[in-house]
Amino acid sequence: MGIDHDDLRLISAALAGDMQAFHGVVERWAGEIRIHCSVRGARGFMLDELVQDAFVTAWQRRAQCRSPQGFVAWLRAIARNQLAATMRRQLRETELDPAAAALAQRVVTEAENDECTVLPQLQRCVDELSPQLHDLITARYQLGEAVRSIAQRLGRSESWVKVSLFRTRAALRRCVEDAS
Repeated sequence: MGIDHDDLRLISAALAGDMQAFHGVVERWAGEIRIHCSVRGARGFMLDELVQDAFVTAWQRRAQCRSPQGFVAWLRAIARNQLAATMRRQLRETELDPAAAALAQRVVTEAENDECTVLPQLQRCVDELSPQLHDLITARYQLGEAVRSIAQRLGRSESWVKVSLFRTRAALRRCVEDAS
């Protein structure tokens, strides 16, 4: 989406502290920021939170935006940095085998550098999983559901969930490496 004269006027008013204008900015640019985060790996609840947080941060730090013309790039940078921080936090909180941790770190590094090579490959590999394994990976790593909760919901043991996650991560890692 390009920025036209009306957009610049709206952004300028929002940067000056006009809350109504900022609501207009959110309506105008939320879709683009959502796509920006989605392409970089955010899904579901995390995606919604990132978009909302990006706009809240932009409002709180609006005085730091140097010009209305650079607002959208600045907003994208806020969203990208928040996504990278979220991914780093999830990486710290999730036990991964060393190879899966290396792949996850590569994804985080790409998010920080505004690159997108591994994530599309990884998403394709996840999409090729069986419905049960897709649900398992999504629940654990995108929604942050606890292993115990997943086991109860699926009527399986925690050991089964852990082994299935381990095997699925290994399969995903091989799939991404084969595509590289």
